[in-house]
Amino acid sequence: MTGSIPPRKEWEEQARALAAELKDLPEGVDPFVHASCLLALKRIREAGGLGIFCHPHWIADVYNVPDAFTRFYLEKGFADAFELIGGQTGLENQMQIAMYQEMLAKGARIPVVSSSDSHGTVNSICFNQMKTMVFARENTREELISAVREGYTAALDDKGPEDVQMYSSYRMVSYGLFLYHNYFPLHDALCREEGRLMRAWLGGDSAAEEQLAALKGQTVRMMEKYFSEQ
Repeated sequence: MTGSIPPRKEWEEQARALAAELKDLPEGVDPFVHASCLLALKRIREAGGLGIFCHPHWIADVYNVPDAFTRFYLEKGFADAFELIGGQTGLENQMQIAMYQEMLAKGARIPVVSSSDSHGTVNSICFNQMKTMVFARENTREELISAVREGYTAALDDKGPEDVQMYSSYRMVSYGLFLYHNYFPLHDALCREEGRLMRAWLGGDSAAEEQLAALKGQTVRMMEKYFSEQ
């Protein structure tokens, strides 16, 4: 079936056939691993997705990706974006940031994202801390993917207003910090009030329904006020 994931044996056969064609790879880059990644990235793009190079400095006894492989992927831009920071230790994230800065200095172009990797929302300390700010023209799947690929993103380690760390180009960080400190607090305040009324309505408060109806569209109007092209 087109677009489906082949059985493991078939996948390994495809990866080994592709690996045999790969020549002149840098020392430390395993041809089979490289081929497997290329096949996975190809499948992701065929499905209309975004191929992200994730947490190469995650520690599982040792770093799970050799530095030579990471440098090769960031230099050549095989993936659409690099998970710069995630739900890992400070040591792991700092190593990824250091690698990112080194590769930028060498001229690599690297779109970045961040992910909590929290695997849930309950008792998960990283949930809503590591996240990506995407500067897309519209809130659609296509525009979000396009914006990430073009580098219109910032990776956030959000421990709170006094301790937020943001990584991207100077332009993206400048704009992102402005929105973080000035726009989003106003936006979130509107959303909290709507959420409070929704909960009251579900709890049987009939007056909350009328109040909620009166607030309908307020977040959209706020967005249009601040981001209108007029």
